[in-house]
Amino acid sequence: MEVMHERNAHNFPLDLASGEQAPVALIAPAING
Repeated sequence: MEVMHERNAHNFPLDLASGEQAPVALIAPAING
């Protein structure tokens, strides 16, 4: 999960542009953690 978070942080602008990855990236760690 840590790798996914790091990758998301790197592609954060793209995630915001898509509007889909950002919410998922925020919810997934909350559930996993």
